Amino acid sequence: MNLNKKIKTITVALLLGCFALTSIACQSEGSSSDKENADNNDNKKSKLSTFEKLIVPEMLEEASDELVFMKGAVREVNNDYTVPYLNYDDLLLSEGDEDLLDERYSNTTADGEINWDMKGELTFPNETPIVDEMFLKATLNGKKISFPMKFKDLGEEYAVFDKIDFTKLDEDMSAFTITDRNTKNKIACLINLIEGYRQFDLLDKDDKFIISLIVDLKNNSICGLSTKCSAVLFTPEKVNTSVMDLRIDGIGLCSTLNEMYDKFGKPYEIRGKENILSPSIWYHRYNLNNDNERVDIHFDYSSEFYNPHTKSNVMVKPNMITGVILYRNKIIK
Repeated sequence: MNLNKKIKTITVALLLGCFALTSIACQSEGSSSDKENADNNDNKKSKLSTFEKLIVPEMLEEASDELVFMKGAVREVNNDYTVPYLNYDDLLLSEGDEDLLDERYSNTTADGEINWDMKGELTFPNETPIVDEMFLKATLNGKKISFPMKFKDLGEEYAVFDKIDFTKLDEDMSAFTITDRNTKNKIACLINLIEGYRQFDLLDKDDKFIISLIVDLKNNSICGLSTKCSAVLFTPEKVNTSVMDLRIDGIGLCSTLNEMYDKFGKPYEIRGKENILSPSIWYHRYNLNNDNERVDIHFDYSSEFYNPHTKSNVMVKPNMITGVILYRNKIIK
């Protein structure tokens, strides 16, 4: 399967996962009075009990007294917080900024090679091996990070989640939440990615979004991070960004696409403003020197961003980075 097909597969998987979970949620919220629906509900409860008895204790065996499993994931996070590392005045569009297209915010790169105002998708002929150098300069809250990583690398308060044996997670299980009994921090799984990987949102006791994680189930480790919460797929108009500041050599939220381009050069792919999920810039390489490794860094540039002061999405200044995603792992064959 070539890269474009893989990318499309992931996109389709995300969308199908969203529709499936929405359907499940709608069914669970309804009420039934006839015997057939009652029997169906009994069968579902029976299956859930079997899952909880056979799978969950095994997955949580090392921490059964510390972690609580619950079917269903947090779909509406707490957005009542300001992100400590963001300069909202620098990011958000204000009165008089409508025609702001100077050098920093320009639609066109200084060398004239790329117009950020494009629609559709543009893939360049060569991969971008610079992505390996970019990874070496990845930071989280100002500290260097590397992959694979563990929950404890995000902070000792999250170390208990390292006791989960993700290799024993049922591939058919989608939405669920695991909560630390002591701190009430939790990880919530809303969607399946491709086979062997899951995305989890790390939330604090008040359901404030800390950061999103991509977990390699086979190797029981974290292989990717994202500043974008999975819940954005369900409630895009009211989802705040991550409390943790994810940057690549200083480039992240509140940086512009031109600052990104000046530092890293031409990307591998641009997904323009009509993209169904989010406009994004991709730096990518796969199987360099036959290492069977895929490395991706994405910079999103949505036209809107959640403002906790107005409690709604508002317009951002032109060509500003609004999300960062990075991923590094061996491809499962």
